[in-house]
Amino acid sequence: MNICYKCKLPYDSEIRIPKILPCGHGLCIICIEKLFKKGLLMCPKDNIIHQISLEDISTNYVVLEAIDIGNPFEIIKCTNGHEMNILVQTEKEKMKCSVCKKYSDSYYQCVPCLDQICIKCCEWINTTAPNSYRLRCSEGHYLRETLNAEVFYQSIRPHKKHNFFLCDGCLTKTNGRSLQCRQCKLDYCISCVEKYRNLDKNIELLFCSKKNYEGFFGMIIGKYELCNQRLVWRNQNTNFKCFSCGSFFNKSGSFICKECSIAYCISCANKLIP
Repeated sequence: MNICYKCKLPYDSEIRIPKILPCGHGLCIICIEKLFKKGLLMCPKDNIIHQISLEDISTNYVVLEAIDIGNPFEIIKCTNGHEMNILVQTEKEKMKCSVCKKYSDSYYQCVPCLDQICIKCCEWINTTAPNSYRLRCSEGHYLRETLNAEVFYQSIRPHKKHNFFLCDGCLTKTNGRSLQCRQCKLDYCISCVEKYRNLDKNIELLFCSKKNYEGFFGMIIGKYELCNQRLVWRNQNTNFKCFSCGSFFNKSGSFICKECSIAYCISCANKLIP
């Protein structure tokens, strides 16, 4: 979000300079000066009153730097929705990033929550976009859309050439856009994402196709009944063999039948929709 919460006008580096309040919410300097009365400032978003001087209100450098170089950006927020603008660089104590879970000596910090996101994850967030799907990775993390997944992997593994990425949903080598989890290095190609959207929209039409034969004789004469139990999506169903195509998956979620304890990959489940 590159506009002031109060006046709804875009930030800039000269007049409407982005500032951050102690509660974690951001406003432009013009609105802060208007709201400031006798050493007190009430945040218009959560109505918290801060006793602070204008000089002690921090500039939001994450937003300001993005404005200066003319790049589109997304304001980085902690898990409680506060804007993270305090850049910490120290060699004395490394902190654990709340996104990738790795320790770093350069990170942006949320003062109210003492939460931090490393520089590399901030760059990843600012070069990707939030997705509108309920699809998550196998660890339950939210996915973000990247325009070029192989560029991301080239940046973190420069010693190896990356002309494609492996989709964890269909095990196909592809390139371009994906829904990605940086922490788990998981990608769903756009084809799998569209199939998942179709499945999510038509989940009431999705039933297990397993044939339950009536004993050994039933197998000989081909007498069976279909399971026909509804399938449900499970993000966490890792290391499974698809009942339909027989492929093994170690990161993707799956559509499962709780009655038969079997799983279908996204592509095979999509074929079950009439």
